[in-house]
Amino acid sequence: MTSRQLDYFSTIAECQNFSAAARKLYVSQPAISQQIQVLEEEIGYPLIHRTRHHVELTEYGQIFLQFCQKLKDDYTDLCDSMYELKKSKENQFTIGLLEGLSIPWFSRLLQDFSAENPDCIVSIQSHSFSGLTRELQQNRLDLTLSLLLDSTEPEILVKKLCESPCMFVISRNHPLSQKNEICIRDFDNNIFYQITQDELPSAPRIMADVCQHYGISPKQIIPVPNPSSMLLMLTSGVGVTLLDKYTYPEILKFNSLKTIDTDYSHNLNLMWNAKTANPYTEKFVSYAQTYIHKYIENTV
Repeated sequence: MTSRQLDYFSTIAECQNFSAAARKLYVSQPAISQQIQVLEEEIGYPLIHRTRHHVELTEYGQIFLQFCQKLKDDYTDLCDSMYELKKSKENQFTIGLLEGLSIPWFSRLLQDFSAENPDCIVSIQSHSFSGLTRELQQNRLDLTLSLLLDSTEPEILVKKLCESPCMFVISRNHPLSQKNEICIRDFDNNIFYQITQDELPSAPRIMADVCQHYGISPKQIIPVPNPSSMLLMLTSGVGVTLLDKYTYPEILKFNSLKTIDTDYSHNLNLMWNAKTANPYTEKFVSYAQTYIHKYIENTV
């Protein structure tokens, strides 16, 4: 049974004449007769009673016509549902953030962007460093916002949003917090926390660059899976870590933590897959660049 046969049968039932149905369908009368005969043989019941001048549906044909009409309605509903699904996916824009991040300015950016693009449905997913890269490569994210991440894959485009100033962070229970003034050289021979190399391949290089830049040598470097774990480790009063101001601005308000400014910075990058770029990607990248520059101007 084919859609062509169903269409032929429905048209014959409407026109009650093979020749009229053939003219309406722009096919020959023998061709339409042959297809109806094949259909009847497949079903095993006579559908049409033929007379010299017109045709009538048999009782089986009446039942089959109801089936054809229902199938046509179901097919229309199916097409409508598929179109709505396609339309909803076109309007979906999924952004990946590093898990544990809580960025007030980014939340406001999303609110303003959504207000200016009411048809765009923005959703957020949280992943680890490696998870962000994996989900982006597998086209399950339209765009990511993250520190330090980069890509050597030619289809992954990277846009530096800004340079985010870094700060050393220690607990107020740390012995160094008792000093009136802390200089970065005081962190020499201390325990440092860094993201594991499996999660962030560039982590050891970044730590080495920072230590060389300030002329300090860690007593021990303890790898941790994510920034949230770093903060948890710091609460013990042992160790030092390096975080940035623009993605961790709330740290400045924590009474339990103490920060020391540096002249070092991390790149805050936007990344997306060029092969499957969402229609909203270019618009969001441009909007985010303008927004972050205004944020920096108001912050500095």
